[in-house]
Amino acid sequence: MKRQPNELVWTLVVLTKLLAGLATDASVRKWKMAASMLVALSATSVIHAAQITSSAFTLGYGWLKPGDVQLWTGTENAGTNSPATLGQFTFNAPAPSGGQGMSTTGCTFGNMTLTDGAANYAGFFGVDGGTTYGLSLVIDGSYNGVAPANVDTSNPGYKLTLVIDEISVYGISNGGHTTAWKWTETTAGHTGESTAVDVLASAGAGGFNVAGDYKKIEWNPSDDTVSLNLLGDTVTRTFALSPAADAYGAVDGLVIKGYVVLTYNAIPEPSALMLLAPGLIGLLASWRKRK
Repeated sequence: MKRQPNELVWTLVVLTKLLAGLATDASVRKWKMAASMLVALSATSVIHAAQITSSAFTLGYGWLKPGDVQLWTGTENAGTNSPATLGQFTFNAPAPSGGQGMSTTGCTFGNMTLTDGAANYAGFFGVDGGTTYGLSLVIDGSYNGVAPANVDTSNPGYKLTLVIDEISVYGISNGGHTTAWKWTETTAGHTGESTAVDVLASAGAGGFNVAGDYKKIEWNPSDDTVSLNLLGDTVTRTFALSPAADAYGAVDGLVIKGYVVLTYNAIPEPSALMLLAPGLIGLLASWRKRK
């Protein structure tokens, strides 16, 4: 049970008056009452929330054409992408789905840096010929460690926060199409959208291989904290770069950054008053011996 602040203040006020009275009237009754109040006060500890935080995760994907298939892949960032699991946490964001193949016109995204391309590739995004080519992401997070040593096993209160520090992609609009693009979150119970970014309009498909013509559509969405039924449960967030009716262009260079936080109810530690109470009782015993 948590002690209410007003009750704690009242107890301390009464205790202070009792101890002050001992200077003039050191009665056994007052000593006993003061010691009892200290013991009762210190025994009523407040359960507090504790946290374990993962290391930072960073993932980058570019649009490539391995063989005859064009798709999002982390190949260009194999040396910089975080593993799915770091320590006791997993942060998993598979290569996104969506987009349409583009032939020999796009940028490179090595080491998460968009640079001019020659015979490279980018993914088409938007609405073309009645078909929508969106960009969808699924990001999972979980805690894979053992139960914390100080968890309140009777009421652990496990919660997991999947923090997304950055979700971004580079885009360029095809000439004559809508240039305002934005991210949306489609997670059940936790939706939102970013501020729209006006991307540049290219003169045509041949202009999609100049990195400086792309605009970065970046978002730091609000955190999502979910109560867990079991300690190892996975929390999932979903995002999309959803095209407007007339949006159409090229995308490349996707970045996802974030981390995971486990929150739980921790067993209360002995308070400072618990250490003071035995001393007060000892003073009482010493005083009685002198009497």
